[in-house]
Amino acid sequence: MQYTGFRPPITFHTNVLTFSKHFQPWSLPKLARWAVENGFDGIEVGPAVPLKPADFDAARRSGARIASLTYGRNVLAGNPDERALHQRNVLDRVRFAGEQGIPLVVLATGREPGKSLRANLPAVIEWFERQVLPLARTGNVTLAIENCPAVGNVATSPAMWHELFAAVPELTLGFDPSHLVWQFVDAGAALNEFASRVTHVHVKDTLLDRAVWPAKALTAKGGGGTPYRAGES
Repeated sequence: MQYTGFRPPITFHTNVLTFSKHFQPWSLPKLARWAVENGFDGIEVGPAVPLKPADFDAARRSGARIASLTYGRNVLAGNPDERALHQRNVLDRVRFAGEQGIPLVVLATGREPGKSLRANLPAVIEWFERQVLPLARTGNVTLAIENCPAVGNVATSPAMWHELFAAVPELTLGFDPSHLVWQFVDAGAALNEFASRVTHVHVKDTLLDRAVWPAKALTAKGGGGTPYRAGES
């Protein structure tokens, strides 16, 4: 089927220019200007960017749309201090999104170490229902769960999406097909099945390099691509 008449906004993820310890991070206004000058509709604001209202106002004045805030960290980390830090940062972002009129926050579910994906579901459900969703409702913010296995997450495959969305139907899906490739999950079939849940998509070129599988299974093509290693998730 060919779709016509619809063009989703294409935004630039700030992680690309804030993520390396060898790179001096740009300010949010500078990131926004770069995005607009290079043909993007706006930006997806990652966790390294401070939540300063004046910077967000300046970014908008450059013509950039603030499409979402993203925080992919393990809110159920085994270390209590790390867990508390990430939970506080998530709640701050959901609250800030509501205050700023940013419609979407993209998150990981969290995952307690030493437990299976399914065994983590009760803690994940409690975290969202008791703490995150009430804030999101107040601020009219949509929550999307990305499917990256490397950030403390149980929503890593269609099997787990079924269980999570059945338990917490207000959550939506931040779909990244690259994370399905190295799991040998059919990304097209997964998208067809969960299309009504998708509110956000990450796009990157990927290559499954069978010559070095499984030690270095997947590399992202293009400058600065990071290899995914089998077993790390």
